[in-house]
Amino acid sequence: MHIPVEVLWGILVVIGAVVLVLLAKLLFKLHSVVSRIEGLLINNEKNIDDSVEQVPKILKNIEEITNTANEELKNVQEKIHEVESKLTDVAATAQNVADNFVIPAREILGLVSIARKFFKKKKKKLW
Repeated sequence: MHIPVEVLWGILVVIGAVVLVLLAKLLFKLHSVVSRIEGLLINNEKNIDDSVEQVPKILKNIEEITNTANEELKNVQEKIHEVESKLTDVAATAQNVADNFVIPAREILGLVSIARKFFKKKKKKLW
């Protein structure tokens, strides 16, 4: 089977024309999109400039907030250590009170209880 060269050239020309039409359509749509983006940028130029201008102020505020938070955190950590130290002192004092007063008082009460039982028994014998 033999296809003449003229037919192949004709097919190539048609395909080329279709590709050119599609390329032109693509370029037209691309131009439309770029035009819309340009319009958005022009319409929002003031807002964009204001936003970009505020970025350094925002960054400065963030830095100040971070520094303040760090200082407060250091203060809180110091207070936590102070509370921890006080709690240790309170626990030691409570242990001393228990050792020096509560335990001896318990022993005295135990002796009083034994004495009561002893005297109650004697009274019963006297009756």
